[in-house]
Amino acid sequence: MVSLVRRARTHASGPLLVLLASVLTASLVLAGTTMARSDEPAAPPVADGPCSTPAPGIIGTSQRTMTFGGADRRYLVHVPASYDGSRPLPVVVLFHGLGRDPESMLRMTRMDQLADTEDAVVVAPQALGNVPAWRFREVDGRDGADLAFVDALLDDVRSTTCTDESRTYAVGFSNGGALTMALACRDDDRFAAYASVAGPYRTPECAQAPARPLIVFHGMKDKVVPLKGAAKTKIGRLPSAVLTAARWAQQNGCLPGARTKLPGGVVHLAYTPCAGGADVEAYFLGAGKHRWPGGDAPGATVDSPRTRPAKGDVDATQLIWDFVRTHSIDQEKP
Repeated sequence: MVSLVRRARTHASGPLLVLLASVLTASLVLAGTTMARSDEPAAPPVADGPCSTPAPGIIGTSQRTMTFGGADRRYLVHVPASYDGSRPLPVVVLFHGLGRDPESMLRMTRMDQLADTEDAVVVAPQALGNVPAWRFREVDGRDGADLAFVDALLDDVRSTTCTDESRTYAVGFSNGGALTMALACRDDDRFAAYASVAGPYRTPECAQAPARPLIVFHGMKDKVVPLKGAAKTKIGRLPSAVLTAARWAQQNGCLPGARTKLPGGVVHLAYTPCAGGADVEAYFLGAGKHRWPGGDAPGATVDSPRTRPAKGDVDATQLIWDFVRTHSIDQEKP
């Protein structure tokens, strides 16, 4: 039996406001108005017991390759200094945006630096194509579809690294964010929580998926993937980011959500508590464009320290970790 376990979080209320009345009114029709906000996330649980076969691993960032669907696929793995090969560590899988690569995803998010302090493994795969793109709409299980590739990727990582299978998280930006949400729509238990930045995606089939812990971010001035959705984007038709979050909250059996204004015109929507602990949160940035909130500007190097978010911005990397780290999949023995 597999069930979703939600770790304890404490909440504090904040002021209400009105955001994008026409869009948010629709979201509140789907998921009401109450408030909850995490003030201090619970300490991440530590997996019990060593791996059956300790894996030494390479500390720091290294490149690996695997063959899938007749093609060589590469991915980066970042292993923290605390890794000893026997204690299972949580995993964050990072999916880059259209035309990008895993190196740029690490530079932009600095998720590897955060993982060093939080004792987590980061996996960043490379999409295929002259303009690398994730084929998130191919849900039929063919070997060439990237949803099936993600399954093979996890198997490959777990065969060489001591990881906590109950605490594996999918995180993506833009095209990678859409892939993340497509993964959430599947009926499986490979990821414990999902985070999508500027990549809303939802089809009618998603309504049949189990409850999913989900956190999303979107810039209100995003012209590449508009907040309200668009019939034509560089990665096809995409829905409203606000309504997508609200529909997941409704599907997850959440109590009515509420909105809070943060400094700089950032609006936070929180839907909690939810059935089975599958909470939903969303951040909409008033001045935000098509970028990773709090991410480094072009030109940053891998060794550059993480910078503090500017006014009107948030640290999406930290907020994502604070959210996903409180979720795990409890795999009960028969």
